Amino acid sequence: MDVGPQTVAGEVLTGSAVLDQDGNYLRLDHVACEWLGVSAAESVGRAGFARVPDGPDEVWWLEERPEVARVPLICRMVQAETGEGWLLEMSPAADSMASRATVRSYAERVMDTVATADRASIVRAMAEALSEICGLTGGLVVLIHEGSGVPTFAGGSHMGREELGAMEECRRRGAPMVIWQAFAEKRIVVKREWERHVRRDPRLEPIRRLVITQMPSHAAHVAVPFGLGSRRIGVLSAMVVDPGEITPGLIRLLWDIAHPTAVALHCAEAIRTARASDRDRERRRLNEDLHNSVAQDVFALRMLAARTEVDALQTNAPELAGRLAEIRAFADQVSTGLQALIGDRRQVGQTIGLSRQLTGLAREMGSRAGVDVQAVVGDEWDRLSPDCRDSVIRIVQEALRNIEKHAHARTAVLRVVEDAAASGMLLIEVADDGESFDPDSVGPTGFGLTSIRERAAEHGGTVEIRTTPRTALRVRLRPSFETEWDAAVRG
Repeated sequence: MDVGPQTVAGEVLTGSAVLDQDGNYLRLDHVACEWLGVSAAESVGRAGFARVPDGPDEVWWLEERPEVARVPLICRMVQAETGEGWLLEMSPAADSMASRATVRSYAERVMDTVATADRASIVRAMAEALSEICGLTGGLVVLIHEGSGVPTFAGGSHMGREELGAMEECRRRGAPMVIWQAFAEKRIVVKREWERHVRRDPRLEPIRRLVITQMPSHAAHVAVPFGLGSRRIGVLSAMVVDPGEITPGLIRLLWDIAHPTAVALHCAEAIRTARASDRDRERRRLNEDLHNSVAQDVFALRMLAARTEVDALQTNAPELAGRLAEIRAFADQVSTGLQALIGDRRQVGQTIGLSRQLTGLAREMGSRAGVDVQAVVGDEWDRLSPDCRDSVIRIVQEALRNIEKHAHARTAVLRVVEDAAASGMLLIEVADDGESFDPDSVGPTGFGLTSIRERAAEHGGTVEIRTTPRTALRVRLRPSFETEWDAAVRG
């Protein structure tokens, strides 16, 4: 049967059916029979095409039934007021030019951020676009592990650490949450009168104050699952201030928006993974090159100097033997520095706190070089984003290495603090009492300054060198921090 839109006075008719708790038809009206291409007599008592929801919430979905209708059906299921079962409503999904233009506008806005922004920024762009395009508020995107059901990321507009931490605590308490119902059932879930629901369920107590102060009592919570193919990725959720706006048209729009949401996040993750893989591969390659070529050459030089020193002593050439001993000692020093460099490169990206990692680098350099190093690093920097964290470590490594190699210092100080002269900026200061030098005389590749300047510039920073009263390297950069979700999970 090929059924077109059923209308009365230009309005599309909505068909309805009643299902029991097992999903069997109890009755159908004539419009539903026409939509489904069946008769009420032959359907009553048989299993319906719609699966009964796992919970009491209202669910919507887009049903593709080409063997019956020329257009997909927008379906809605709620618990019947009589309590005898579930009410299933269905109407054709309008496919207007305006709707397609809205989806395209959303996709363009989101995809524009994929190549240049991090995941948290992409999600904020999604939430802002939803607010403007669909009239939703409090947009939130949750990425969920398909096997375990555990969230791996959450973020959105006006979603700080407190809100995200409270949401995760509710999940751990086993609270019935529309986000996880939508993810499990692959259907849009609506919870009307969300504030009243939060007040009544003690398991939702962690978010109670936030919901009551931020949302009107009649607002509805909407959760839209998204994925690619058969793979589930996450849920997009938001609030609808006026529940009367939850119409088949809005549901179709949200369903269509779900696909570009999944594509954008998948592309962003692929780009992030590729970049991280490139950095790791380059790090391993450089470590291997250092170990397999330069380190081995230095080792050979040490052995050659030691053997020649023995020959000089045996031929009664003590002056030559003394010089060879100096060469051997210098080769030992170079070997130690190389091993430290390889070890430093391996430390980037470890999970220990940045403050502990930088303090450890300072202690190790001081032990090797006989320098008394004082490190002042606050643990507030432990929450830097991975890229910013790596840059800070590299800058500190290079500065400490320069003290070890060139300064002949007795004492040094490492400070990683908020810059008192520029609010919000991170200041890295490395000072020592060693030999001074003229910064203008250092070539473009000398003193490691090129690398330090490049890393600072990547984060909107500057580099300053002072030589009086002590030699001091001062690097200012604009810090970027881990996502609010990572911070909420960390606690």
